[in-house]
Amino acid sequence: MKNFLLLLLMCTSCISYAAQIESKASQATKYVIDDLKHKVTGSNGKFSLNNKPILFDFDVWGVRLNLTFERCDDAARYFNSESYQKDCYTNILKGYDHWVEASKDPTIALHTWRAAASDATRGNDIDFDHWVSMLSVYQAKFDKLDKDNAARNKLYSELDTYDAELRQVVMQLTHERQKPSLFGHDKKMDELLIRQKELQEKIAEIRNK
Repeated sequence: MKNFLLLLLMCTSCISYAAQIESKASQATKYVIDDLKHKVTGSNGKFSLNNKPILFDFDVWGVRLNLTFERCDDAARYFNSESYQKDCYTNILKGYDHWVEASKDPTIALHTWRAAASDATRGNDIDFDHWVSMLSVYQAKFDKLDKDNAARNKLYSELDTYDAELRQVVMQLTHERQKPSLFGHDKKMDELLIRQKELQEKIAEIRNK
């Protein structure tokens, strides 16, 4: 990567006339595409990098990368500085390396990868560093969501047990009320009413957690 940059962006002076700053976007794009082709697996436009989808075919990647590098050219001409162009290209290529490394992390879920990608590919260019940074952001968000869902499922599971018993108690109470008034009937009713109240209070306590 460093040798490529030195050959691509070598200059005798860091300050030159804007008209003399030539675009090297096509060369830089070709370098990234060629490197990416050796790292991905798949075919027919569906390619993955370490089991993470790269989302676009290589033609689209070429267009987006070229536009990304051309933004460096525009800024370099604005500042009239070849050194700016070199630094800008360098940062993009370093971001690409970081992105490749991030794709190797097996803990990154596909929905996290895709969510970060949607942020990093807005517009027509690609921001590799933003893609990598947003992985941490979305990973934290999805982890919290997973924990909240797990806690909610545990709560519902706990509620189901008490709800089922409460339904049984209510059915027994209905059955007892339909019985003739015999010895011991009032005692059974009292026991059921007490248990019904206990269950209702327990369910309310769980729901208010």
